[in-house]
Amino acid sequence: MSYPISEIRVKKAYVKLRKTFRTALSEREGENVVYICVIDKRGNVGYGESSPSRAVVGSSVLSIIDGVELFLEHAIKQELTGLDLCKVRKIFENYVKNPKDALTGIEMAFLDLSCRELGLPLWRFFGSERKELTTDITVSLGDPYDMVEEARNYIARGFRILKIKLGEPEKDFERIRILLDNIPSRIKIRIDANQGWKDLKTAMKFIKVLESYDNVELIEQPLPRWMIDDLRILREKTNLPIILDESIMSIRDIVHSWCRGACDGINMKLMKFGSVIDGFQACRAARELGLKIMVGCMLETQVSITAAACIAAACDVDYVDLDSPLLIDSIDVKVNGGVTYDCDKIILPSDPGLGVKLEI
Repeated sequence: MSYPISEIRVKKAYVKLRKTFRTALSEREGENVVYICVIDKRGNVGYGESSPSRAVVGSSVLSIIDGVELFLEHAIKQELTGLDLCKVRKIFENYVKNPKDALTGIEMAFLDLSCRELGLPLWRFFGSERKELTTDITVSLGDPYDMVEEARNYIARGFRILKIKLGEPEKDFERIRILLDNIPSRIKIRIDANQGWKDLKTAMKFIKVLESYDNVELIEQPLPRWMIDDLRILREKTNLPIILDESIMSIRDIVHSWCRGACDGINMKLMKFGSVIDGFQACRAARELGLKIMVGCMLETQVSITAAACIAAACDVDYVDLDSPLLIDSIDVKVNGGVTYDCDKIILPSDPGLGVKLEI
């Protein structure tokens, strides 16, 4: 039996990184995230997380909190239960609308509560039989020799797949040469330019160099998000898979990019899609279109990473990029449970829902 919601709590938390993290889009030492706690009248609890991204989604921690609190005003009046996921979406679209990553955290909390009431881990809810995944780990953009040192540290710890951040054209030739010449060929390399190569000619120069390395597995978002026609031309001129991230914000974007022949695959991130359910459906849609699938993340903790990992397992995705908890030094809210890591292995929780507990 499902019981009406009696309370929704919102808590901002600061996530401190182990070291400064740079991409072509931003540089940061940490980030605020927003946790959502949904409690029903029997005392059952569901948890969710929203992680803002001004550069990609256009949200901030304040806009997320405002969105959740506006949702709260309307949700409590309607005596929603954990199973009312369709009503949750309708209330948000009618009264809140943005930012959409606020809906991600709200929906996640209701979904977690529903699965707890059903006694199902979220990965089972999505139909997965898998409990383990293998993730890459990200080497931050910076001085090439510092990047080599960071890469070697990860390799020494047992990581077998590295995501290398690029996207500064004036320095990337040096980075590619120094990095790839100093990383063992047994290590798979995923290149992420974060839209940093601003035109087709520049991107082609870099890709021709990258093609000479057998361990380069893919190139992610080499051009700005709106350059779909140039991405199609780029894809036609290389055998390396082109994976789109910032260009893909919705299922409509997936279909559009596929129709234009602009990519070999997509990077699904829950905060971009604004819905856990939409994220799952996006992966299913991409698979039906014959596209490769990566499941990635913003700077998120194990709450939303668990939700993303459950989708990745259920959809048997090609690439897993769910490393953000490995980059975190501390969180000023105590978070227990959820996914655990054994080096590059992600182990999904056996407890119902997300299997997490927060002290908020």
